[in-house]
Amino acid sequence: MEATQTYRTSASPVALLRAAIGGPAEIRGKISRAEQTFRTWRDRGELRRRLTRLKELGYIDTLPTLPQLAVGALDTFRYFLIPGSDDFYQQNDINFTFHQILRWLDDPVSMLDPIGIVSERDVIIGHMLQVIHHDPIYDLQLLQMFPDGLEEMERQTEQIIAGTHPRSRTLRATIEDVRYYPVLLEKIQTFRADPHVKRLAQEDFFRFKGENFKRAELTFSTLSGLLAYCARLPKSPAALARHVLFSRVIPPELADPGV
Repeated sequence: MEATQTYRTSASPVALLRAAIGGPAEIRGKISRAEQTFRTWRDRGELRRRLTRLKELGYIDTLPTLPQLAVGALDTFRYFLIPGSDDFYQQNDINFTFHQILRWLDDPVSMLDPIGIVSERDVIIGHMLQVIHHDPIYDLQLLQMFPDGLEEMERQTEQIIAGTHPRSRTLRATIEDVRYYPVLLEKIQTFRADPHVKRLAQEDFFRFKGENFKRAELTFSTLSGLLAYCARLPKSPAALARHVLFSRVIPPELADPGV
């Protein structure tokens, strides 16, 4: 998706920072979403309910533990999200660090939970409206944790296209391509028509093709792949700590078996 002129690409850095922060109403919303996310992290019952729901939908065979999920989130972040985002922003001549600052100011919560398991429905939706997703399959699968997740995703995307979304003012500071939302809406509707579709992006948009990144892309780009990876991680705290401290690439035995 080639970038076209938007507020994000035309406004000054100071204007973008102000837009991302928003006014009192937007700031109250950010605080509320953060409080709810931290409550969910502590609520083991709610976490189990969400994972059980995903298991019922066929996205997982074995429920991972909370420590396994936390380490899986870290690995997703360091092996897939960061190099993939950096690659995309380099292609579009966008400063990666400044863009992450804008994302954090727009909604800190979306960056605290990179895999979305403990995020609330509107945090996941906000993340999808905040960041260009060439293939939103993972996030749409994740929204099925909530009874009205996909319906609300479609509704809020229609709102942002119409300019009536409550977060329109802050979201404009982070989206680099005006065509993103209509394309996203089409992909949401495709997924709602067939939730078993394997892929929602036709093009291969990553230039960076190191072996570890390709392994990460195939492992972490779908919900079932990510959750299976988490369940394969060591269960003992000591082994998990060693993995975090000493692993610099995805161990082949933990990657998706199809890699």
